[in-house]
Amino acid sequence: MTFDKEFVEKCAYDPELRKIIYAIAGMKEEEKMKFRKKMRLYFLNKSSVEDRKAMEFYELLLKENNAIELKKCIEGLRSG
Repeated sequence: MTFDKEFVEKCAYDPELRKIIYAIAGMKEEEKMKFRKKMRLYFLNKSSVEDRKAMEFYELLLKENNAIELKKCIEGLRSG
């Protein structure tokens, strides 16, 4: 997946987002599946715009190898 430059920059310079991305990038597939279930249960009754955006962010990271790819983009940006 190709990430928007602005999105990568926001993730690269926000320590909380980076923490989430790196944690998910380090998960094995089984861990990602468990986390996905918990995340979906958490957001089940959430309906605010912020909650929906957060859920979309987690879904993006949990899809295929997106978290790993985003981590590589962040590291490339931060290294120069």
